[in-house]
Formats: sequence, C-alpha cells, structure tokens
Amino acid sequence: MNTMNHHTTVGITGLLGLLGSLGLLGACDPPTHPRNYTNTIITSLCHFEYDCCTPVERATLLGVSQASNKDRCVEELNDAFGGLMNIAVEAVDRGTAVYDAEADERCTADLRVAADQCDAAAFASAGGVLSTTSIGFLVADNDAECRALAVRGFTRGTVKDGGDCADSIECADFGDCIVDADDGDLVSGGTCQARLAAGDPCLDVDANCQPGLSCGADGCEAPVLADDGAACTDGSGCASGVCAALADNACEGSGDFCADDFDCSGSCVADLCVGTGTDCVDDFDCDGVCTVALAQCATRTVTVDVCDGL
Repeated sequence: MNTMNHHTTVGITGLLGLLGSLGLLGACDPPTHPRNYTNTIITSLCHFEYDCCTPVERATLLGVSQASNKDRCVEELNDAFGGLMNIAVEAVDRGTAVYDAEADERCTADLRVAADQCDAAAFASAGGVLSTTSIGFLVADNDAECRALAVRGFTRGTVKDGGDCADSIECADFGDCIVDADDGDLVSGGTCQARLAAGDPCLDVDANCQPGLSCGADGCEAPVLADDGAACTDGSGCASGVCAALADNACEGSGDFCADDFDCSGSCVADLCVGTGTDCVDDFDCDGVCTVALAQCATRTVTVDVCDGL
C-alpha cells in the first residue's frame, strides 16, 4: 500500500541526520542520553579518518570531515550538526521518543572496534568498495533494524499510529510522520502512520513495510535469500550478500580443446579456448560466439588496501 503519492514524510534521515543525532555534548545530561553516549562513535569515526587513512584516502573515500586534524574532526562533528541533532534530542526530552542505548551499543560495537583497529575491510561492501553507510552509521549494511535505528539517531518513537507528530522519529515501531501535501504546511507536523507488519497486504514494492520486510505476493514478508550458486541480479537476494559475475559479455573463440593458454590465440578456460574478451552484444560481433554475462550468489572474502593504518 503506497501512501506516499499524495503525502510527505517528515523525517531525519541520511548521513547528516545520523551525525546530527550524535552531536553536541551536554555535561548535565544522564549517561545514557544520546548527546553523551554517542560521542564515542564520533571519536571512532575521527580516529579512523585521521589515524588509518592518508590525506588522499580521506579526501576521496570518506568526506565525513575535512578538518585539519583528529581533534578538530571531533569538534566539527560535535558542533556542525547541532540543528539536526536537536530534532532527536528534543523529542527525547519531551517524551515523544526514547534513546535506545542498548541498540546503539549492540549495533555499532563491531564497527567501532574495526575503526579503532584500522580494519578497513570491515567497512567494505561485498564488492570491496568502502560502504558509506557503514562508515557513516557504524552499522552493518545487511542489518535492517540497526540501519533503521541509525537513521533515527538510535531513538524509538512513542507516538502511536494516528497520533500527532513533528518528525518520523517520534512515531512508534518505525512509523512515518505523514503530512498532507495538499495542506502545504509542513511546519505544523502531521500524523503517525504505522509501518506494515509481516503478512499485511501491500500493493507494490514501495509499500512501507517494517525494516527487513519487502512487499511480496503474500504481503510484507522477509526476502527469501538464495544460496551460493543460485542465479542472481544483485547481492540483496543472496544469503552471502554477494552476486558475483562469472563472465562479462565477451567474445569466445571456436571452443577448441586446450591444455593451457599456449594452445589458444586467446586464453584457455575450463579446457576450452576463449577469445580476447572483446565486448559484444550478439554472435555477429564475434569470430566465435558471444557469451552473455552470468551471475551467481557466491561467498567472497573482501580485502582492501586502503585506510589500514598510517
């Protein structure tokens, strides 16, 4: 059920939204208040940037902070996003949201350790590229609930379905704060709309299912992940998280039997000669045949040689 066509969702999302919720320190706040507790995350991020990455890596791969040094990085991340941070903090202070310190600790623990140890591979996606989600949120790409909590600053809303709200972080159970766009007044806030639970009927893939669920034939449901060896289109459908291309669209040779590359004008693969790998669309582009790209779910060990300590 896509309710977003004529409405606007009011929410604090994205990397800046998270960093905002991690912001300013308050000396008088309780130990589990977000302004105090999550300063440890900012410290980890700045350590990773300035003790693990070269200036070039920092500028081209990360971009969370471009401060002159690590201490300034901490100061900037604590100061620069105060306005966004206040959305989460004010909701906690007025009782329309509660800060979930346990989830913050649980969801970020592994990547905080990885940041402290300059373990850049822990921040890499299945393809070996540094994940901006993991770096910015310090949560795993494949943990739907932790990701959903991270973009809400690890707060859980207390406003039930149908209640008044100013922002989605106030809505219970990951609900959305919906404003009727026809009113044209986003300042006055809106109404909490509950996310669909498992088994709830939905109309299309854009339906607002609970984190980790998607709209399927039987309503909102957890995706069935394929095992290694199954055909795939992207890593989200694989239990391993990796959809590996087995071949590019490339020209193959005559298919003559071979023992090694010396027997072929191109190379020897699985005892058959293949051509030079010229890109093709169909057989007319090749002397031999055009092999269409194949992809299967596969387990891959990710290694990266960036941001691994200075």
